[in-house]
Amino acid sequence: MTTVLLGHSGFIGKSISKIFKDSKNDLIEISSKEINLISDNSVNSLKNIFSKDVSVIMCMGIKKQYGDNIDNWIKNEIILKNFIKSLIKTPPKHVIFFSSASIYGEDTQHKGLISEFTPVNLRSLYGISKFNGENILRKICDDYKISLVCLRPPLIYGHQDLSIGYGPTLFSYNSIKKKKVNIWGDGKEKREFIFVDDLAYLCEEILNKKITGIVNTVSGISYSYKNILYELEKILGYKIQVVEKKRTKEKVDHFFSTKLHDTLLPDFKYTSLVDGLKNICYEFKKSKK
Repeated sequence: MTTVLLGHSGFIGKSISKIFKDSKNDLIEISSKEINLISDNSVNSLKNIFSKDVSVIMCMGIKKQYGDNIDNWIKNEIILKNFIKSLIKTPPKHVIFFSSASIYGEDTQHKGLISEFTPVNLRSLYGISKFNGENILRKICDDYKISLVCLRPPLIYGHQDLSIGYGPTLFSYNSIKKKKVNIWGDGKEKREFIFVDDLAYLCEEILNKKITGIVNTVSGISYSYKNILYELEKILGYKIQVVEKKRTKEKVDHFFSTKLHDTLLPDFKYTSLVDGLKNICYEFKKSKK
């Protein structure tokens, strides 16, 4: 089975590329430098690569960390438009689309566990773009008989996250450099964090099992931002200087249900926060040698 990876040079794409190659999967890699989905010319380029026998992993797009603004929203909409046009011209067998758990509301307090059936609460342009992508792709994939799975990951972290977003990646980098770590409020709000390599292994499982639908890529274990700092201090062996900044939003906690995930992928094991942080610290130190 051949898999076309759109966005292999990005944060998620690099991990998928490495792990698929390690597993000797037949992989066609396409970066935005090779085929720029913001250009209308990309439609015909992809048309000649797609076929009814390939699966497509779509992780091209502009991350929220690079700015939740109108310009980036427009770019993401154009990327989506051209991707969908290419699917219509040459429908593949299976599509994995990277959406986001942000569609449930980044600053929304939920009464119970967040599941795939939790109503969306679009609080950002990035979330709007991802939800729009899900809905249009469901329509197109249904019309053209393409199997589709939309993955909704929470905050993703890892060594190659060039945006160095707030959370495990930023905290690790600043701590290793012995710089101050700024946190909002007391840092006790709970979130789920996913190590980037887990998404790559999930893609392998999803394609092998021919899974479709919407899946929250979650372990069901939430940590506070203070937990991250506590674990980093144990890993690094010294006290981290923490600065608590005044909150600009209300404190909210996020906890996820794994009921559907456990049904679809009962044997899948996520990387623990401790092991993920150890990996970041190891890779960062190795890159500095």
